[in-house]
Amino acid sequence: MRTSALLTALATYALLSGCGTQPRPVGLKEISELREYTWEATVPHPQAQWNPVSYQVVSRSIRGVALFAEGIGKQTFLASQEGRESCHPCWINQQQFVFGPSTLMIIAPDGRPVSNNQGLTVVTLGAAGDSRTITNRGYRPRIWNEFIVAQDEERIITIDQDGVIEDFAPGFFAEPQRTGPGICWLDRPVTESDLWSGNSYQRGKLIIRWKRDVVTEIADAIEPRWTSSGGVVATRLLGEPKKGEAWWKAGTELVYIAGPKAKPVVIASNARTAAPHPLQPILAAVDSTNGALLLCDLLGSEPRRYADHGDHPQWSADGMRLMAEEPVPGKDGMCSLHVYVLKVGNL
Repeated sequence: MRTSALLTALATYALLSGCGTQPRPVGLKEISELREYTWEATVPHPQAQWNPVSYQVVSRSIRGVALFAEGIGKQTFLASQEGRESCHPCWINQQQFVFGPSTLMIIAPDGRPVSNNQGLTVVTLGAAGDSRTITNRGYRPRIWNEFIVAQDEERIITIDQDGVIEDFAPGFFAEPQRTGPGICWLDRPVTESDLWSGNSYQRGKLIIRWKRDVVTEIADAIEPRWTSSGGVVATRLLGEPKKGEAWWKAGTELVYIAGPKAKPVVIASNARTAAPHPLQPILAAVDSTNGALLLCDLLGSEPRRYADHGDHPQWSADGMRLMAEEPVPGKDGMCSLHVYVLKVGNL
């Protein structure tokens, strides 16, 4: 599908959503593969992200950031200014993305942990493209309507288009609705070092703010993701992660909460890292036991094992491409970005 057709499809869906008409829900067996392709990454964890309106992908690379486009086998590399790290890239819109440092904190020469002051950089593509640092604070940027949301030590901050910073709340690793009032965050870092309370790998709780003054808390939950219907899917830890082991080795399950008046329900056991489909009540996830790529639904049906490997899955904006990381044979620690071109029901 060409970009113009993709834009038309997304606009049509937005119009239908606004008047209350939704696509027909599809079952897991109604998803079939048309073709597939891969891009080889240059770093072990590329943190790749789909463009919000096209089949372009941005990822971190050994040279800065890399851009992939469907139908083009080679990558386009953009070197970061002043040797800045280019981690957690996130699209702001079709032509702009933002990235930041690889770590929230750094260790000073005297051994003290101090805030990483690299800040956030916005890149604009196109003929008049440029790269500018908008703030010297921030880690793991996300988009929340017209704001960038980021981490600043033990607090969450928002940044407007002029780089003006506002304090939002204490907490970690915010996950906002891209367009909408909702935002989730953790009360402690859980999967990263806790330099504030002094406790490592305590499971803590997930806070879901559906809108101002409407809040739900879920114990032991991390990795929140918003569904197309305005609910939240999260990974719940079943045990305390052990130092030196992957956090999911403690046991996991996926839970879904449909709204502020609903209770969390388990939709998949031994699964993590959910990626909800942008149009359908289905999601991709990772099997915590063997790393397989799974397809699940919000009803708790038996997950469908889709591929033997597939970490950090995510859907393209129209829901017709599923991308996941998979290991590269013979290159220990390296991965490729495997894209599955799918037919989802009648889409």
